[in-house]
Amino acid sequence: MTATEIDITDYEFLDFGCSAGGSLERYSRLFKVKGKGLGLDIDPGKIERTREAGFDAQLCDLTQLTPRGNVRFALMAHFLEHVPNVVDVASILRNAARASREFVFIRQPYFDADSYLFLNGLKLYWSHWSGHPNNMTMLELYNAIEPLLQAGLIQRYTLFGVNPIVDSSSAFVHNLDTAVNQHHWDADKHTRKRHIVFTQPVYQETMAILDVDGKSSPGIERIFHQAHKIYDSLERGRVGRFPPPRPPAKKVEKVAEIEAEAPQET
Repeated sequence: MTATEIDITDYEFLDFGCSAGGSLERYSRLFKVKGKGLGLDIDPGKIERTREAGFDAQLCDLTQLTPRGNVRFALMAHFLEHVPNVVDVASILRNAARASREFVFIRQPYFDADSYLFLNGLKLYWSHWSGHPNNMTMLELYNAIEPLLQAGLIQRYTLFGVNPIVDSSSAFVHNLDTAVNQHHWDADKHTRKRHIVFTQPVYQETMAILDVDGKSSPGIERIFHQAHKIYDSLERGRVGRFPPPRPPAKKVEKVAEIEAEAPQET
């Protein structure tokens, strides 16, 4: 049976949409967790896989979560794009903020460039997956988070673009005619692409920090210092200027990237 009231007093953090447990291990390391994390998911198969990986996990409808106790932080790593709609996202974010003492951390695929790429006959492969019903832009994420700030559930929030994609040669970029549910572009499998240097921002991921205690953002920003801050609720009107587009390069330059997370299909 799917639980709604869960005792979380023995845990340091929650992983919303835990899938097979990979994020429990990864973010324990990144955020220097000393205790245990608890995976939460609505899919019994994913709960079983997380437990098989050696982590605690609980079947849960996250829109209805009523935790007993609280944790240091809540994690949503490539989870929100699988939620059916933004109304459910708002409920889930509220429940996560209420359960957390320090922060809520979010990563998801970047969907803000979809219209721009479409007008150029292109798409990002994760934007055309049947397992992603909620291709949420930063504006939609902003609209879901801002009420938490106004209600006093968080003290600050910041939105970031992670790992820029500068032109159509990226394997993340496909032609529009590519079938649904593809992964990286492959010259042997997919139609040839024309080369376009992007004049609008395109990233691999969107990242958000919901600062519950008002003190957590600087430390997390240091961990992900290469991410481009696009919006900060403490700096309204001053953040959001994207870096200028890169001119065509004569040779490919290796750009330092944040360790990317692979989108999850289901």
